Formats: sequence, structure tokens, C-alpha cells
Amino acid sequence: MGEALGLLEVRGLASSIAVTDAMMKAADTLLIDVKKDMGGGLITVVVGGSVSAAAAAVQAGISIAGQMDKVIAYRIMANPDPQTRMYLDNSYLEKQVAFEKEACGIIEVYGFVCAMTAADAAVKAAAVRLVGMERTKGEEGIGLIVALKLAGPPDAVKSAVAAGLAAAREVGDIISSNVNALPSEGIYQIVRYTNLKSD
Repeated sequence: MGEALGLLEVRGLASSIAVTDAMMKAADTLLIDVKKDMGGGLITVVVGGSVSAAAAAVQAGISIAGQMDKVIAYRIMANPDPQTRMYLDNSYLEKQVAFEKEACGIIEVYGFVCAMTAADAAVKAAAVRLVGMERTKGEEGIGLIVALKLAGPPDAVKSAVAAGLAAAREVGDIISSNVNALPSEGIYQIVRYTNLKSD
């Protein structure tokens, strides 16, 4: 089994710094990334280590962020899929995406941790590819919507979207979803686009 990942999403830079410090002091973990440029005032701290270390670090972070009422979402990923991990350690920046004639599925959720939870469940549920993620602007009061994009055979995409939605409900709020069994050529260009940074 590979390295576990602990994710904690909080509101605000000051709280994220306090949380990161607490997480790193609480357990033997490696700081994978602090995703602070996605917008909406939401920042996600990602740490790696054993399952117990990642869980201890996240609990320490929750304890600090909870005192400030800044916790948005959290998740321990005991064995994240490599497709999920690339969006957590930024290796997706080197990924090249090509399409055959295949179905596409979209899941839009509130927050990055919810999106990663949905993505991990989706790619583990069926033979699909995670081909893109995109931060979109929400309405007033909704600071960060993340859309994850899947491709594969129609039945597999349908199953993956269903699994992703079920997992997302455990963590946060779902905005919308869609499965397109036979997209037009132009849709692939939209689906492959990835942007996880704020404007």
C-alpha cells in the first residue's frame, strides 16, 4: 500500500498557516502541498505519511481550525489512486490528455477536498480516466466550485459518476453532474481543460 494522504480545507490564510504548523508538529508526515491559490478564500493543506500519521495530523489541524470556526472539509485517503494523487502533488501539470470517441462525465462540487474525494471514488469504481479538473466561479456565498472531468466507455463513466457523487455527499455539497455518452468533437477540448488557480 502506498503513502496515505491527509487533506484539510480551511477558510483564510492565517488559519491555514496555524493549521499547517499544527499538522506538521503532530505526526511524522510530509507536507505535499498547500493549495492557497484556488480562490474563494479556501485553502487546502495536503500531507502524506502512514494512515495513522495522516489521520493524527488532520485531527490536529481540525482542532486548531475548529477553534476559529474555519474548517470546511477534511479527508484521509488511505490509498489514493495515482490519477487522484497527481492533482494533489501537482504532477497533473505534466499530463497530456488525448481522446478517442468516448463518453464524458462531469461532477461539480463545493470545495477542493470534496472534489478530490469524488475523484478518488470515481476512478476506483470503474475503468475511467480523470482527464481534467477546473475551478469555476460560484455565486455569492459559494467561494469555490470544482468540476472534475471523467472519460471512458459510457457505462463505466455512468458508474464512476454515481460513485463519485455518493462519496462527495459524505464530505460536502454537490452542485451538479452530467454524463454525455456521445459528445460532439468540440466537447473534448472543453473537458480536457484544467485550471485550479483563481483568476
